Amino acid sequence: MGDGCGVGGFVATAGSLDITGPSGRQEVQCFRGQACSIRNLTGYGLKAGDRVTVVAQRCGSDEFMEGLPGTSIADTSNGVDYDFNDSALLQIPAGLFRLCWCRPETSQGISCNQSGDFFASAGLFAANGPLGYAAFTCIVNDPCNKKIYGVGLATGDKLIAVPDLGDDSCLRNSSTLSGPYGGLAGGQYNLTRLTLSPLEAILCWCPVGEPCVHRSSFGAMAARLRVECWPGSFRSRSTDDMPDVCSTCPLGSFCPGGYVDAKVYRCPPSMTTHHSGANSSEECVCQPGYLFDRSLGGCKACPSGKFKSLAGNDERCEGICPQDASRHAATGEEDCYCSACAESDNESLGGDLQAVVYTASAKLKWSEAGGDSDTQRLSSFLREVIFGFSEYDKIELEQSGKQGRRLQQQQEILMHVHTGRKDRVNDLQQLLHPNVFSILVNESSANFGLEIDMIRNFTQHTLKCEANRVFPRNHPALSLDECKCAKGYQLESTSLQCRPCAAGKYKEAVGDDLCRDCSITPSGIQLTTRNEGQTSQAACRCPAGYEIDPRGTKLCRCPVGLIEWGGCQWAHIPIGCGFLALTALTVLMCVVRRARARAFHVFQQRLESFRKDENWERLHKTKAGNKTEAAFQERIIEEVRQESMLRGVKMSYILDVFDEESQLEVDRHEWRLFSDGRVMVKEGFINRCGNEAGCALWEASDPIRAPENPDFEQMAPVIAYGDNALGKGLICPRDGEYDCSLTDALSMNQAPPKESEASSMTHRLTTANFDVIRQRIGVLRPTAASEGSEACDNAPCINTTSTTTNSTVRSLGKQRSGKANRFLSWAWRYKKNMVLQALRQHARKTNLNPEDICIWWCWFCNNQFRLLQEKVARSPAELQEVFGDTLKSVGRMWMCLDRIKDSLYTTRIWCVFELYIATTTDVPCDVIMDTESHEGTVGEIQKNVDDSILGLVKACSVDVAKAEASQPEDAVAIKKLIQENSSFTNVNRTVERQLWTMVISQAAHGAEDCSEPASAAIEPEETPSDEGNKNLSRGTSGLFRTFKRSGSKLLGSFSRSGSSSLEPTATSHSSQGA
Repeated sequence: MGDGCGVGGFVATAGSLDITGPSGRQEVQCFRGQACSIRNLTGYGLKAGDRVTVVAQRCGSDEFMEGLPGTSIADTSNGVDYDFNDSALLQIPAGLFRLCWCRPETSQGISCNQSGDFFASAGLFAANGPLGYAAFTCIVNDPCNKKIYGVGLATGDKLIAVPDLGDDSCLRNSSTLSGPYGGLAGGQYNLTRLTLSPLEAILCWCPVGEPCVHRSSFGAMAARLRVECWPGSFRSRSTDDMPDVCSTCPLGSFCPGGYVDAKVYRCPPSMTTHHSGANSSEECVCQPGYLFDRSLGGCKACPSGKFKSLAGNDERCEGICPQDASRHAATGEEDCYCSACAESDNESLGGDLQAVVYTASAKLKWSEAGGDSDTQRLSSFLREVIFGFSEYDKIELEQSGKQGRRLQQQQEILMHVHTGRKDRVNDLQQLLHPNVFSILVNESSANFGLEIDMIRNFTQHTLKCEANRVFPRNHPALSLDECKCAKGYQLESTSLQCRPCAAGKYKEAVGDDLCRDCSITPSGIQLTTRNEGQTSQAACRCPAGYEIDPRGTKLCRCPVGLIEWGGCQWAHIPIGCGFLALTALTVLMCVVRRARARAFHVFQQRLESFRKDENWERLHKTKAGNKTEAAFQERIIEEVRQESMLRGVKMSYILDVFDEESQLEVDRHEWRLFSDGRVMVKEGFINRCGNEAGCALWEASDPIRAPENPDFEQMAPVIAYGDNALGKGLICPRDGEYDCSLTDALSMNQAPPKESEASSMTHRLTTANFDVIRQRIGVLRPTAASEGSEACDNAPCINTTSTTTNSTVRSLGKQRSGKANRFLSWAWRYKKNMVLQALRQHARKTNLNPEDICIWWCWFCNNQFRLLQEKVARSPAELQEVFGDTLKSVGRMWMCLDRIKDSLYTTRIWCVFELYIATTTDVPCDVIMDTESHEGTVGEIQKNVDDSILGLVKACSVDVAKAEASQPEDAVAIKKLIQENSSFTNVNRTVERQLWTMVISQAAHGAEDCSEPASAAIEPEETPSDEGNKNLSRGTSGLFRTFKRSGSKLLGSFSRSGSSSLEPTATSHSSQGA
């Protein structure tokens, strides 16, 4: 009997078996932020009391999803229609999840209250709506167009803006800032109306088809939006419930802009800015009349006799006074005067009889008023913090007649601001603007409740001193109290008048001190003066008829025939000699100064010619004669280095020339099998094991056929570095040393070294192998007809039939490279054909012209001689600096995926880090893949629903802690960098979200008919996610058909925790060794 119970042995009917439950291949959908009900569920034997819920992946194992209404369980009264037992709105993340069914069975202990009771799958549950984690930034008064990503989005969806209260909820805030805004095609929204003032807001979403009229209809968060002040402006807080505004930064201050830090920062003392609207402290320069002193790190006044008319960080005051002296911090010839004029018969007073003062007044309301000490503290605060006063400014405070209530400690104060400099008026006028003044007070650490109630603009008035009094020239005059006794005058104690110095006395300086007596000779004779009011000791002379003995021991009469007053004329001879010596020294200084200027001009021309001729070695190794020349040379070298670092390889060269020439170069080399199974050339062995051990292993290994489709790690020692590399022997523009990167080699027109140089350095190029290099890059190609020709003389010949003829040898290198406009994120273990096919397909699908695309590709752009052959170590800071600046300068990234499932990309730490930085700095990204000839892409995930869901989830998972790099030290450096700035969890979450969005887009886009390219090559490229969003249809049947057609069985669950807090600095890396 047992033998007859095979597959065909069961022929008798024993009864029937009923399987009760829902059919498993149905779809339902709800919208985020809306009430959710499930209708028309189909199945067999469904009845009242049944229950359904939604889980992330697998029924019976996962927990209830956070964000489902009520208790996360929907009940039915008829077996067909299910409602959640709460009026709450659906708040789970957007995505595709499992709908699970359960029937309570008391006898079996199944209550359907736990997630583990819901074993039966009822189909798929689509939560349509925005992803909700985006954060946008716009600038006040600038256009603001943003794109919202999500599932099931459609043209006509609407957004409103509500104040950001610090959480992700659109339901806890009842006020509305602006909206609604209707969605355009592709998920685009024009939010320009929100940029009228600085603000922080949450964008809340409502799907088309809903009323979208009441505030409660917008229950799903779509993104955060911050509207910031532009650089060079500050945030002025308004009162009376009016919105804040952004105002231009005043002169003498700088404003970084932004939102939280949109403040006004004063330049240091004696510094100002060239114009209003400065955005950085680097724009603070020395005021007119001040020069920059490197030793002090700040500004100091021009020395006497010189002036500076314009603001700037000049280290010298170039203006020279026609006279020999000038006032303190002179700004022009009007501040110059003659100090020696006092020695003539018509003595100078040594100062100015009048001065011009500019005064403004303002009424302050002060809520922290106290005694005199408080007033003094307020005066010091206003001087140092608000106005940054120099010695030319003065502030006076006086009590106003109107006092506030004492209980409120409030009073009105009149403030008078004086300045003796006309060029300071505009600066102080802006600081007295009520908005600017209020911000400076509020942002300071002092607790002053100050506001300007009324202001009277600056007026000009002239101060005149009394007789015999003057204003000192070396100090600004702001009041009549600064009038002092002139030279040759002293203050009389009784009358307080300035009287001239008596005979035999003198006074050399302006001031209220006493006159000084002329000296007494050793023989006891008192010297005297000719008149009263003398201003110099030189006026002290011998009495009439005498002269001082040169030995200073006695008085004697003047020889007969000489005048008898003031000594003999021979005493004036040394003065004449001193004048001649001073004149000669002045002429010598002028000659030296001009000689230095000519030498610097010649040095500039030499460096510019080196740069023009691409003579990088001389550019780097020319010796500078002084600090000025060294600074100029450093600037030129940095410009050349930046130009080289940002040079990319042309896409047309990669697809048309490199593909063929690289394989010829690979076939020309000898290959052997390494111990780990890798096929490598000799240089690869040496790079792995060192010179001695690598050579020994090479000799012990067996030759093997050259790989037909090598990866880039295999090709690197053949083309990127090593004795036969394109850049071997060429001077690197980045450091002036031999051996350069591929992009530099493709762009250079350097001649080979001279015979004398080549004989002393055997590793440099000869004329013959230089032509070989030009032949490799497509400049010189020997033809079949030229082989064996006597004219060739065993040297490479020019292919006259080629489009690259001899006349273009000097310029063709420039056509192979250019300023990079795409950044390629990839892995070194990628096969050459796979990467090139991905580039070709992307160019074809997006209608890009390869001649217009220059790719920053680390394999070509980094100097592999330094990184791989010479093993130059790089710190985390250096890696971060190179990468950040390069990626931001390029402006767009291509993420090259080898496959979706089991992708090598997500295991390489460089790839993960590059995508993370691009995502968090808003650099646009595009996925490029070889979708036509490679397995593991869209077609590989079309097997069944469960496999596609789990496969996509697994494909999007990232573990940066386990990610590797070809150079282990790079992996250690990047992980250290991540841990110092954020955490592995934040990086994993951010990259997984971006991968999820891009994989959905690629899966949907990959199944479309690409036979009809776009109508024009419009940049930037159309993002595949636009089509992906279109294919995520809202229809119940349409959703499933979309997944079947595109091969994308989508399932997603994102953590509702906030986005990563790591903010990448303006730094970068080379993407080396991904």
